[in-house]
Amino acid sequence: MIHLYFVRHAESLSNINHHLIGGRSNHIPLTDKGRRQAKKLGERLKKTTINLDFIATSSAVRACDTAKIVCEHANIDFEKVIVSDDIQELSQGEWEGKVRKEIYTPEMLNSINQNNWLHKAPNGESQKEVEERMFEWLEQHVFPLQKPNKKLHCLIVTHGNAIRCLFRKIMQSASSMTHKIKLDNTSITKFRYNAPNEWFFDYLNDTEHLDKDTTPLHVDNLNKKHLQNK
Repeated sequence: MIHLYFVRHAESLSNINHHLIGGRSNHIPLTDKGRRQAKKLGERLKKTTINLDFIATSSAVRACDTAKIVCEHANIDFEKVIVSDDIQELSQGEWEGKVRKEIYTPEMLNSINQNNWLHKAPNGESQKEVEERMFEWLEQHVFPLQKPNKKLHCLIVTHGNAIRCLFRKIMQSASSMTHKIKLDNTSITKFRYNAPNEWFFDYLNDTEHLDKDTTPLHVDNLNKKHLQNK
C-alpha cells in the first residue's frame, strides 16, 4: 500500500498579497514566516517513526524552497528529491499578477460558476486539466513503486489548488466544492492507495507542527487587512 502525504508549500509572498491573482507565479519566494513554517514541518518529520521512501516537489521556487528547508531540518538529502514541473499549481495564464477584484467581477464569477470544472483563464488551465495532470504524474512516477505486502511512504510538496483538484478526482466529489477545501501552508493531507484503484482518505489540512508564531494567515483576515489599507 502507498501512503501519500501531500504538503502545501509554506507561506509565500503571493499568500500575503491575496488581492492579486497568483496561479503558478513560479518565481515568487517564501516569506520569513514561510521559512519558519517549513522548518517546523522538517522538525516534525525528524521526530516521526515514518521512513520516507520517495519525496517530490513542484519546481516552483516556493515549493522547492519549502522542500529544501524541510529536508535540512529532517536530516534528509535534498539531492534525492524529485523536482517536477508536472505537479505545479493551476495556471491562471494571463490573469496572473492581476488585481483580483478587477478580474473577478460579478459577471465573471457568474460565468465561472456555470461550470468551474472546465473554466480557465486566457492561456491558463481548467480544474479538469490540473486533476488529470496530477493524476497522470502519480500513475507514471508513484504507483509503479508499489510492491506486494510493503508499505511505501511518499511525501509530495505541491500547491493548494493542485491538491484540491486531485482530491476531487480521487473522491469523485462535486467540482463546485473544490475551492471550498481549506488547505493551510505546510499542511499535510494524507491518502492511502492500493492498486489497482482502491483509495483511503486519512486526514486533511493537518498543521499540528505549527505554533502561534507560524499560524497561517487566512483569507478572511487578509481581506480585512486590504480593506483597512484602502
